[in-house]
Amino acid sequence: MELALIALMLVLALGSFWRATFGFALVAAVQMVFRVIGLMMLGESGRASYASAWLFMVSLVAFVIGYFAAEFVIRARGASPPVRLKAFPSAAVWAVVLVAGVLGIYHLIAGGIPIFSSSIETERFDFSSSGLFGIPGRMYLFGVPIAWILASVNAQALQMRWRDYGPWRWATAAFVITTFLSGFKGDAFSLVLTLVALYIVISGSRITVGTMVRKFWWTGVVAVGYFVVVASLYPTYSSSGYSVAEQLFRRLTTVPAVPVYYAMEGLATEPGAVPIIADFGYFLAKYSGNEIAGSFSFERAVSAAMIGVDPSSQAWTTPVTVSGYAELFASFGGIVAVVAIFFTGILLSWIESGPHRTSIGLVLRAVTGMALVSWLARGGLAYHVVNYFAVIAFLAAIGFAATLFTTIRPSLPSSGMSRYRPMRSRR
Repeated sequence: MELALIALMLVLALGSFWRATFGFALVAAVQMVFRVIGLMMLGESGRASYASAWLFMVSLVAFVIGYFAAEFVIRARGASPPVRLKAFPSAAVWAVVLVAGVLGIYHLIAGGIPIFSSSIETERFDFSSSGLFGIPGRMYLFGVPIAWILASVNAQALQMRWRDYGPWRWATAAFVITTFLSGFKGDAFSLVLTLVALYIVISGSRITVGTMVRKFWWTGVVAVGYFVVVASLYPTYSSSGYSVAEQLFRRLTTVPAVPVYYAMEGLATEPGAVPIIADFGYFLAKYSGNEIAGSFSFERAVSAAMIGVDPSSQAWTTPVTVSGYAELFASFGGIVAVVAIFFTGILLSWIESGPHRTSIGLVLRAVTGMALVSWLARGGLAYHVVNYFAVIAFLAAIGFAATLFTTIRPSLPSSGMSRYRPMRSRR
């Protein structure tokens, strides 16, 4: 009975999304809706407590209330006068796009292209085999999308059609290539949703879900086709006995819900009294070369509990999507978690609807929106913060160096030829 009631409520909610404005918040809300469905299905089967589903639904309601409350305030203040954005130096944009793209593709080539690997299910999670202090792997995961955002913002600042802007074409090519070679069956869906959400933030446009479905339905067909092809390469999927539709539905509902209830119901060995804080210490030590033997992240603890291995051992565990709410719940309790998700909804509303004042501010807003949605779906706050800060700092240094180089490069000899202009003849 509870499952039928929740299913009816969620179907009505999904139906109301048809006329809603597409964006990061909607993507996050739909993901949370599917998590609630998955948790209810697990509760119905006796694998999880119904309480986890209801608590997760409370976080969804808090997120939606926070988003629309902020949206109401922003609209009540009225639209700000448009501001002409100042473009970034061309050399800086080209340098960031090329460095991120080349290193991202190098990571795939050096470590082995996952989609062509005989062990695709494990190879796709290998982000450090390309060496070079893990920089190519981080460019593959974070640098390529950030470079695409930078190129898009600069095209917007130059008032050019994005597809006519050279750096944008190169950034888009790198983004598409690294996505389709990644071996992650859901990455095509993620690419489409991310690009459209970023376009809305950067351009200031508004697209309803209905309009998106009518105009860009073919991207969904491509994404489903990619899912089917890649899933057929997974031994566990090909031998599962489920149809493609069943596999896709499970991938959206029960599969991501399992790590959520493991985290919320305390079934994992926590790495510290407060998992999020412990994670910051873990990742900072790991990336600085001071990793303590036997230490582990909260996400690994959850994954280890799911397959029954010791998280402090050398056993391989599959990365799992704990979700931002479940991570907060395990770290600070239900009240703090709901309040934090409420303010996350407010922040995403400002990211989508706030005025554009500077180019760098717009880049940071778009990157923050992308990172927040990823964290809400996957969890790993410390992982996201540490890696995004490191990658942004690296790419900023690349852009600054390129700008500096083009500024101080040697000019022509001091004979004055560099300033020479042919004189017009007098008649």
